[in-house]
Amino acid sequence: MFKTILLPHDFSASALRAEGYAAQMARTLGSRIVLCHVSDLPGLDVGALFQPEGERTPAKVEEYVVRTAKERLEVRAKELRAKGITVTCRACMGDVAPAILKEADEIGADVIVMGTHGRKGLAHLLLGSVAEKVIRQAQVPVLTVRYAEDEGVVETDEETAMRDEMAG
Repeated sequence: MFKTILLPHDFSASALRAEGYAAQMARTLGSRIVLCHVSDLPGLDVGALFQPEGERTPAKVEEYVVRTAKERLEVRAKELRAKGITVTCRACMGDVAPAILKEADEIGADVIVMGTHGRKGLAHLLLGSVAEKVIRQAQVPVLTVRYAEDEGVVETDEETAMRDEMAG
């Protein structure tokens, strides 16, 4: 049924919750997961060079961002592989929703499993919803997994560790 699951990942708690659903689906159905991260840096010259901290040579912004995202995805992939799931990682830059839809087409995804932050009111109006855009335009089913801390959703230890790591 669902042989290829696209799991867009922004390293948030909601993405980790979606990862859990995708992993369960993959184990149950024998599916593979394609982890995907899309970086959107509007207004930034992605071809510009900068000196990453701790590195000897300058790097192009786009190359550095994509490389860093792939490294972070590989951490997630390693945990999924330890559960016996086949996982590949893809990272790119661009407008997030269209890039996710393009990835889904390119890999032949049968389903997209993604987290949603559950923003409401002004935050939703100003920031929009990537998940909403994907749902409206996807050619395959989309399973959204909501994470809303204010609604008392309990984080797993893994989600708490990831959130703490992201907070610095």
